[in-house]
Amino acid sequence: MDAPLSLSLPEVFFPRALLQELAEQDQLSDKEKIAYMTLLMSNLEESLRAFKEKRLTAFDALVGDEGCQLRALKILDLATSERFASEANQLQEVARRVNEEMKEMYNRLPQQKKCLLHKISPDGAVKNFFNQKVRSIGISKEMAYLLQCHLLTFTKMPIDAVREKIEIGRLERLAKGGKIALQNEVKSSIINLVQGQLSELSIDFLRNEVRQIVSLPGNQSGLLSSMLDLIQRIPSRRGVHPIARACQFYSMKAVLCRLRERGALIVVKKWLVTKDAQPIASLFYRAGADGAFVRVSDEEVRKFSAETPVVVFEGIVPPHLGSEQLAGCLQKHELGEVTLAEVAQGDQFEPGRKGLEDISPEARKEIESYCERAVEMNCIKECKETFLWLDHIYCSSLGEACKGGAR
Repeated sequence: MDAPLSLSLPEVFFPRALLQELAEQDQLSDKEKIAYMTLLMSNLEESLRAFKEKRLTAFDALVGDEGCQLRALKILDLATSERFASEANQLQEVARRVNEEMKEMYNRLPQQKKCLLHKISPDGAVKNFFNQKVRSIGISKEMAYLLQCHLLTFTKMPIDAVREKIEIGRLERLAKGGKIALQNEVKSSIINLVQGQLSELSIDFLRNEVRQIVSLPGNQSGLLSSMLDLIQRIPSRRGVHPIARACQFYSMKAVLCRLRERGALIVVKKWLVTKDAQPIASLFYRAGADGAFVRVSDEEVRKFSAETPVVVFEGIVPPHLGSEQLAGCLQKHELGEVTLAEVAQGDQFEPGRKGLEDISPEARKEIESYCERAVEMNCIKECKETFLWLDHIYCSSLGEACKGGAR
């Protein structure tokens, strides 16, 4: 893990134009500058609180790179790192101090300014506070990753008028809390910047994980590394920062290898293919002595703490398939092999295009072999008889995962 705190907190989230307006120019009023600082510090505080309380689904980001498995592995890594926990504790104290100083700075503004914050302080107090106190907050790449994941996670918000919940982006919710009227252009530029950075960091972190793999023969390890060097950057509709995508099959293969070697606890959460889909009992798996994922009994699971980080494989099953029947299928066809067979059938780089013509014959042969095995396993995309079709992978705590809710 990178120890140096090499990144400035605002620069991780705010595009260059917005940074210049906050730090140098006087186009933004004091009210707007305070609101943007509040947004930044609120995301920091909420992220650290959720991480400390092991509410790891708070970092299930929607990035647009179909790389949820990459983020599940990295959040698992952060949740089990003592060094990262130490940084989080130190940063929590920094956030508390800066927020207190920001309140003091606000209270020192002339009383009339508090009512007319659309103006700018003659002494530049708010601008100076941003430069001296907020912009100087240093964080590591790993912390930037956690905070960006938090910002791009959607949450369910109740609507009293219709008595239901809607999905709302955390950026929008934090902006409302800070009383910022985010213009669509500014909102899109922030999301675009964070999505682009997150997609790149996800691949970089996965490459680091691949270097630690010891369970693959040398030739397979070399192929895996070379395939993760093939990156396609998809232009974003939101702005100038493209979304980076690695080969879906080999990124999944790398994730599965590391989950095996880590001895990670995996929760297979099932959903019925019905109009009123409801979660049904979860199954638990862990790599056995031979590396294959084997079922862990409920009795063994109860020995784990509710705060134990786990990786959830969320999938859809036919309505006629019970828990024990699904467990039987996953005993006959190992979970990791089923996962790779499903991923092999999808678009490997660019959405809407298989992309096998862009890779080496060796890699193409392996992916095609898993497509053939998918037929043998009865794991065919969009087939009603497929016994489990994985839809999403994310990191959670055991307590969260066993509550039955879906992401």
